[in-house]
Amino acid sequence: MYGPGMEPASLPALAGNKPADSAKPGEMARLLLDALRIADRPLGSGDLTRFVMVARGAEDFHRQRLRVYKSLDKLRSRGLVSGIAEGKRLLWGLARNDA
Repeated sequence: MYGPGMEPASLPALAGNKPADSAKPGEMARLLLDALRIADRPLGSGDLTRFVMVARGAEDFHRQRLRVYKSLDKLRSRGLVSGIAEGKRLLWGLARNDA
């Protein structure tokens, strides 16, 4: 596999599995909650994705949109956001605390 005189320290390090633009833990949730706090109305996933892209300096809309969907689903399961049906669209807003 390697030559007899090959030193293991001279081998290049293996690349990690995370993409270079991966978010830090909690970063997506914080950005989405910030966007919904700032907004004067419920927002669609496209609007939220554009907000995240600008905040993170990202360029791949499709990749960011998938991350936004996943983060919104987690936030909904924690009771922090709610989906509001408007025709065929699903808009997102902060969950109301009526307790």
